[in-house]
Amino acid sequence: LICSVTILFFLIESLRVNSFSSLALTIMHHFNINAYLYAKISSAYLWGNIIFLIPFGILLDRFSSKSIICTAVLICISSNVALGLSSNYQQMLIFFFIAGVGASAGFILAAKLIKEWFPPRYLAFMVGILVSSAMVGGILAQTPVLYFIQYSSWRMLFFVLASLEILILIMSLVFIK
Repeated sequence: LICSVTILFFLIESLRVNSFSSLALTIMHHFNINAYLYAKISSAYLWGNIIFLIPFGILLDRFSSKSIICTAVLICISSNVALGLSSNYQQMLIFFFIAGVGASAGFILAAKLIKEWFPPRYLAFMVGILVSSAMVGGILAQTPVLYFIQYSSWRMLFFVLASLEILILIMSLVFIK
């Protein structure tokens, strides 16, 4: 159950990063930007992720898994709400960067908890489940996200993601030591 929380967090973050292609036309039209500017938004997420992978790893070696996941999830919740409320291109750029920062803890944290909670003979199996969760997030980020934003809105997508992350935060507080 403990690892399920972090695997679910990684799935949701994978959904968000993979939804860039599904959101492209809608966001470009809404903010009246071209593909070049939209690419800057999506790369801002990846920059935030890359820059903070090692710092989150260092923090995870020094602090509890619970404090790190709660911090990372709070960053992601805040950035999703902010993304849903964004009123211009610059805000989207900043909030996607922040989202990438929070998401950077996902894989490292899940891998650490897998190592701590499962015997070595299950390590490859559990890492396979972790990577599979990212693929499921990628699948959900395509056609399902397109249907969702067609019948709801891109803003609501970020609010739903924030709501799911609130559930992950609660589960983290309850189940992770």
